[in-house]
Amino acid sequence: MPQETPSRDLDKVIVRLPDGMREQLKEAAKFAKRSMNAEIVARLADSFEPGKQREPILYVTSRQDLSPGAHDLGEAIARLEEVTAKLRGQMPKSKD
Repeated sequence: MPQETPSRDLDKVIVRLPDGMREQLKEAAKFAKRSMNAEIVARLADSFEPGKQREPILYVTSRQDLSPGAHDLGEAIARLEEVTAKLRGQMPKSKD
């Protein structure tokens, strides 16, 4: 007989994910040091907060993600700054 836990009483939903999204969630959860379920719940909860503007999440899984030629920390930081600037340019302008 399965062990009774409080989570067994919570709502459950089956979700079909596009190709590759499960791996993205897995990596994001690993980066945030939480379970995949906790990652999904946190992202959904954030999306329901009124007026909250989500910043893109950028994480690096390997040196190749930075740049094939990133051999030192200075180059890696420069590449991250380039990527961040590009992402900020793609975000809608704030109406403050």
